[in-house]
Amino acid sequence: MRFQLNVINDQLPGTIDIFICNSSFEERSLAILKQIDKSSIKNAIICSNQDQNDIVGENANTIVSLLNCPVLLAKFNTEDPLTIADQLIDKISALITGVEQNIVVDVTTFTHEALLILLKIFKLNDLCSLCKVTLLYNSASSYCSSANNADEVWLSKGLKDKRTILGYPGRFKPNNSLHLIMLVGFEVERAKHLIEAYESDKLSIGMADKDESVEYNVHEVNLNKYEDLKVVYNDVEEYYFSCIDPVKTAKSLNEHINKFENHNVVLSPMNNKISTIGCALLAINKPEIQVISSRANVYNTVSYSEPSEYFYKFDLEELLQHKF
Repeated sequence: MRFQLNVINDQLPGTIDIFICNSSFEERSLAILKQIDKSSIKNAIICSNQDQNDIVGENANTIVSLLNCPVLLAKFNTEDPLTIADQLIDKISALITGVEQNIVVDVTTFTHEALLILLKIFKLNDLCSLCKVTLLYNSASSYCSSANNADEVWLSKGLKDKRTILGYPGRFKPNNSLHLIMLVGFEVERAKHLIEAYESDKLSIGMADKDESVEYNVHEVNLNKYEDLKVVYNDVEEYYFSCIDPVKTAKSLNEHINKFENHNVVLSPMNNKISTIGCALLAINKPEIQVISSRANVYNTVSYSEPSEYFYKFDLEELLQHKF
């Protein structure tokens, strides 16, 4: 559900035993924490890409300065996804007491890869049976504010690499064709490189439905980028997903996948984190689906996004109860 950011404390437990967030070059990595009553937070885990410390270190220090509780730093290395899993397991395990606890996770600026790994850790360790896990997301009011028009909007350039996300390997059948399914946003250039790298037998490109977008202005830019892709790739299957409801995203993906039998499915989440959670829900239910990460060569660290005045809240246990 969506709420005004200034009423966030009314929507959170009085005591937050573990607060988990990710430091990023985006100001949105601070938006939720700035509004939370710091006295309610008993312990915190700050995730940070140490190999990008030159661009994320300042906000990591700001997060520490905002908190009035013990802080554990989960040191990620984007070149090695095993460090992401190891650090998350190590830091979360250190704070789990075995009795009921409130865990609040600000997923806003996690990478798609780190978020998917985190969700799989919660699932595999059955942490929702011990703890109440609340996911928060601060939507962006705009992207690439320095752009004068939609054509100038860019968030990243190039494709550095692609890899299967840890915990989502898929179960491929050797005689099946390959079906690449993308949830695209603004990063058309990276999407093109990924499509060319896979050379899949079937290609599906999803677009966020207008009524399921976080902001109308964001949807309009997204639509322009989507049309750019369709011009290049004529033989493409289209579908729509939600940027505000992960369950709806999982359902729409599942319905689309079921239209095409005898295909090994590769899922590429490239839109907002709410839709990425939807990808996780479906892939957790259907382990035959492979989920991939694609990293860019360059990111727009100067004007990537602007925080909105809203946040979305989800109960992880309720999300995981859905079957597809």
